[in-house]
Amino acid sequence: MTVNHQHPAVDKERPCEPLRPFSLRRRAFSLIEICIALGIVAFAFVALLGLLPVGLGNFSQAMNTQTSTEVYPRLAAELQETEFDTVLKLANTQKASHANYFYMKFRYFDAQGQEVKVSNAASPTDDEKKQIVYTANIRGSFPGKADPKLHTSNYFTSLPSTTGARFNPRDLMFFAIQVASSKGREIDSLLDPTHFIDSVKASKAGVPFRTYSIHIARNGYDLTKP
Repeated sequence: MTVNHQHPAVDKERPCEPLRPFSLRRRAFSLIEICIALGIVAFAFVALLGLLPVGLGNFSQAMNTQTSTEVYPRLAAELQETEFDTVLKLANTQKASHANYFYMKFRYFDAQGQEVKVSNAASPTDDEKKQIVYTANIRGSFPGKADPKLHTSNYFTSLPSTTGARFNPRDLMFFAIQVASSKGREIDSLLDPTHFIDSVKASKAGVPFRTYSIHIARNGYDLTKP
């Protein structure tokens, strides 16, 4: 027999609910169940944390690419907007490590791609190095004399060809602009004899870089010069 207990203040027309048997009452999770659930959650978090370095690496690479693509057009525009003879005069004042090439002073930029002014481009101070994130290396090729005999397929016009005979067109200079994520480190040890960043050395040093190329030409030919 089930006995219903009802308070006198309760409406007599609404019957009281019977008490549930002990076997039907809701129970809490056991300690073993909690441990299993925590183990599953921990395993999922370990897998997610393993993807974190990959994501950070991709983000860093994307930032390097974006900043490089902002620095390169600025340097290229400066070269293209400068009078041909002025660039050539500047090129001739730089130390040339190869008969066909010259290089300009390093240019430095911060994380946002803004140029960092340094007192000495060859050796920035410690305070200046803290601001430097990217180093731009600019290498150009000297223009040659016009010679119809050199207009053959046996001569190379591309910059990477340093050992073969070259066709250097008159009133035309080729430039390679390299933007390296140097983070304040000096990159002189990464350069080859032609003042070009060596990809093998840069990879070992952990210095990613991107290379761009442009050419500038004299605005018209000067027939009075050979």
